Amino acid sequence: MVSSASSRCPHTRMLKEKTAFWSKAKACSNASSSPRFKSATDCSIRREVIGHVVAVTPASKQAGAKISLRFDTLADGKRRIPVVTNLRALATMMDVSEAQVPESGPDRGTSEYNWTTDQIGGEIAYHGLGAIVNGSHVVGYSEAGGALVQASSRPGTKYRGAADGNDQTQALWVFSSDACGLHDFPHVTLTHAGRTNPVGEITLKSSKGDINI
Repeated sequence: MVSSASSRCPHTRMLKEKTAFWSKAKACSNASSSPRFKSATDCSIRREVIGHVVAVTPASKQAGAKISLRFDTLADGKRRIPVVTNLRALATMMDVSEAQVPESGPDRGTSEYNWTTDQIGGEIAYHGLGAIVNGSHVVGYSEAGGALVQASSRPGTKYRGAADGNDQTQALWVFSSDACGLHDFPHVTLTHAGRTNPVGEITLKSSKGDINI
């Protein structure tokens, strides 16, 4: 999940010198090639978040791989709008998939309206009630294809809550209101989220081997 201009949940091929990076989601799908990449919608209104790989350090015997990238352009038809983004949360493809399956398991006989699903980060989405719940507190609204919640920080962590004092509800898709950092990437560290200099540059580093996201 990229703050400021959301690209949903990205996943990449093995990060080598010519990396392909793309978003693939219910509202944002399809891919591209390096060093440019795109995420595109299959809706009647087509928009793309475009970015590029800034630098790649291949894995060696002494250290793991590292990659730096930017999402810096919003394409709205023929318009190109510069944006500055940073990374709030990133989850595996399996986590994203599981967050879109009801707790009772896949069931074609049950309307999605009646589903209960688990957001990445632990909150629960009650589709029929239209509510996102953290413990006993309603923190947002379950909408078709995602969630609208007020971004928050989890007590005891270093991660931030609302961005730049923006306390309005945000579209966080399958992520909890307090989901931050990397989820289920045991050997990968987010070394730079892009909020400080160099602003907009996101850097991931592996403790060993290549990066698979």
